[in-house]
Amino acid sequence: MRLQMLLLREYFQPSGQEGYAPTFRRISINKDKNELTFEDIDE
Repeated sequence: MRLQMLLLREYFQPSGQEGYAPTFRRISINKDKNELTFEDIDE
């Protein structure tokens, strides 16, 4: 049995300007598959 190694980081940054949406991203790294995934999250 092999355990999957996954690192996850969520990033939020307010825009600081009126009328602009903040930045919210999720970055994940799958060490077993050697994959880097970026997701932009819209709220």
